[in-house]
Amino acid sequence: MMAGAAALLAVAAIVLDVSTIDGVSMEDTFHDGDTVITARLAPLAWIPMLRHRVLGKGSVVVSYDPRRENRLVVKRIMATGGDRVRIGSGGRLSINDRPTQELGTVKVFAQKWPADDDSTSSLTIPRDEYFLLSDNRITGLDSRVFGPVTDHDVIGVVLWILRRRS
Repeated sequence: MMAGAAALLAVAAIVLDVSTIDGVSMEDTFHDGDTVITARLAPLAWIPMLRHRVLGKGSVVVSYDPRRENRLVVKRIMATGGDRVRIGSGGRLSINDRPTQELGTVKVFAQKWPADDDSTSSLTIPRDEYFLLSDNRITGLDSRVFGPVTDHDVIGVVLWILRRRS
């Protein structure tokens, strides 16, 4: 029994990680100071099909911030390789010509986005890349700023909240 528990703890140490949310970009899902459990994706590298099933639309992931070396961000996958992301002039977000269920509008405020004016613009996500958005669309810096992230940059998936901030 002790050997089984030790083996389970060893596997958990390899696969799971504990992170603290830093900032308000994922409110109201997560709050600044929340502690979350994430599943590391490196152990799944040898099972590409499983890795891509875990990294589906709607998944909340931990990724390297392409703007800052060794800084991590927590964001939601909105589109995957081959999807077309469009933000209309009114700020309405659509994926593959289907409007998303956004509560408000999405602002385009980045040089990485294809249009430099208020016109409707779209971006096709390259294979093995992900378009990440903050849940708090107003303050979050995400793929609208730094563009899609590569499969290699996504290092984990948030599984659950271990502890809410006080």
